[in-house]
Amino acid sequence: MITENGVNVPPEAENFLVDLELNAKTGILVSYDDDFVGLMGITDPLKREAAVVVEGLKKMGVHPVMLTGDNWRTAKAVAKEVSL
Repeated sequence: MITENGVNVPPEAENFLVDLELNAKTGILVSYDDDFVGLMGITDPLKREAAVVVEGLKKMGVHPVMLTGDNWRTAKAVAKEVSL
């Protein structure tokens, strides 16, 4: 959305964004008056028991899937954490 509005995002920021997403964080790009001003990463930590629950479901013959509104890199990183 930020690029659709004509804001130029520096390559360093794009690389950092990808790194955040690969580490299960959601990157948020920030602009002001059509200028890129920064980026931040947020995370919603998994509950400690999430991986155990997923493993238990698998042992019961259930094929768990994840539905998320996150971007695909963040979703993939989270899925890896719980063995999905």
